[in-house]
Amino acid sequence: MFCALDKFTRAPTIRANVYLLLTFTYSYDDFSMAELPVSSASSIRRMTLPRTVAIMLLVLHSGLTITRADTYYVDCSTGSDSADGKSVLTAWRTLDKVGATSFLPGDSILLRRGTRCVGQLWPKGSGKPERPIRIGTYASGALPLIDAGNADAAIKLFNQQHWVIEALETTGGNPYGIFVSGTQGELRGFVLKNLVVHDATGEPKSKVTGLVVFTAPGGTQMDDVVIDGITAYNTTEWAGIIVNGASREHRIRNVTIRNSIVHNVYGDGIVMFSVEDGLIERSAAWFTGLQPTETIGTPNAIWTWTCRRCTVRQTEGFFIDSPGVDGGVYDIDFGNDDNVVEDNYGHDAMGYCAAVFAAEKQITTNSIIRRNLCIDNGRSPKLARRQGDMFISTWEDGVLDGVAIENNTFYWSPLIDTPAVMMDHADFRGSRPNIVTGNKIFTAVSKPIHTSNALKFESSTVAPIMDRLPPVTDRPSRFRLVLTGADRAQVVFLQTALVQYSDRLEAIVVVPEESMDFSHDWNLGRVRLSVGIGNPGLQVLNQEGKVVGQWSGFVSPGELGLTLRRNLGVPAPFAASARSQ
Repeated sequence: MFCALDKFTRAPTIRANVYLLLTFTYSYDDFSMAELPVSSASSIRRMTLPRTVAIMLLVLHSGLTITRADTYYVDCSTGSDSADGKSVLTAWRTLDKVGATSFLPGDSILLRRGTRCVGQLWPKGSGKPERPIRIGTYASGALPLIDAGNADAAIKLFNQQHWVIEALETTGGNPYGIFVSGTQGELRGFVLKNLVVHDATGEPKSKVTGLVVFTAPGGTQMDDVVIDGITAYNTTEWAGIIVNGASREHRIRNVTIRNSIVHNVYGDGIVMFSVEDGLIERSAAWFTGLQPTETIGTPNAIWTWTCRRCTVRQTEGFFIDSPGVDGGVYDIDFGNDDNVVEDNYGHDAMGYCAAVFAAEKQITTNSIIRRNLCIDNGRSPKLARRQGDMFISTWEDGVLDGVAIENNTFYWSPLIDTPAVMMDHADFRGSRPNIVTGNKIFTAVSKPIHTSNALKFESSTVAPIMDRLPPVTDRPSRFRLVLTGADRAQVVFLQTALVQYSDRLEAIVVVPEESMDFSHDWNLGRVRLSVGIGNPGLQVLNQEGKVVGQWSGFVSPGELGLTLRRNLGVPAPFAASARSQ
């Protein structure tokens, strides 16, 4: 047995490889209690006799390692950079002090709630897989606000690994709100959770700009990215949330984006470019594609490009626009392999509900669009005529190998007589099946489908839209959504409902006990918090308190959206008051 100083963590380390009880003696001078966290130090003191410790080691061919992890406090209102930062009473004051410090695995950086910190948060150092460095908060109240001004980003990590960042708000940054990247080596292990990111400024020169940006250029390998519970809004740069690999040959691996919201952005909503094993789920985007004049391309709400095994599921996109073409909700774009778009709700977009593309001499393989609900897209007559609601297209020698459009439902009522399923030009190659099956199209257009024999149609139905459209009501009803239990994903769709129905709808989350910070951490906005008990689930109640919809588990955005349309009519966020008078 020996006691040594770990050269990487600067922490005292005890290692053993034994089969029996050992008793040994050493001086406190040889093993400093100050080097341990409080809980560890007090535990050791409880085991001690004067200057002698008896330790029972029941470890077989293994090691016991005690490492130090420090917690640093930042109070941008009353702290002092001349202090040590290691307690609430000796907190640092500025982000410059944080940026000048290299942190170690397991360290924490806590910002005081209710404060405003000016500048860029760029702490140095890297964690380890089992000991990430964490940025969080202390005290109670509103999220700490990082005001970046015109810095390149409000929060930045560069050539770093294994960080967890949660419960912060940022404003400013040009061209990024949050920026994670590097130039060499491995970039692994990033978690963003419960962040509010807004007002990144500048004019878009690239699609890899915006509010939350992960990008791994050639020469790096980025893996294991989790983006959870992010609200990103207001940017004149391009994207809301983007994860961007170097190329089809150098993809970012293992990416999850969930429980997140993007709105009011000039370009794309939530996108994955050159990602392998990616998932976008239970998230929403609206008011995307707001750039007045096209300068660098055309956007969609939620889509993937040059991705392998990427899935978009149980999301909602609506009120989508574009300065040019596209302006759609979902898109399996060219260069994708084994991508799935399933169980989503795309509605009220200027462009299409969903698309599958191939281009630039690349093959898009095994694309699946299934069980999606598409209502009232093609609000732009120009885009409706060009693209329809389900758009399949290739250009510049791109080819498709395997397309499945399965069990989707389309309510197609454009302002111009044009098909719902549009395939004006598409080239196919390979042995995978290309099939359209089990879909329902409700429409009054004269020719619902425009395609070729390259696509095989089976078991799909077309019916007049008058028979199946949810009715529109002009009744001045005010409905309530009541969610019992803290379901982060369901809250996303309470918020989308409030956007669509404005003053005709209210939403409440019922939790068993009051929390000072819950509404801030989840950025509840207009969703009210109430204390109570009950069976977990969601209810929709009309003005008289009658339950018109009820679910015991998570309800998909499409099912909730249909229930609201049947009772409140089409979404009209700014017309509700006038219609009710």
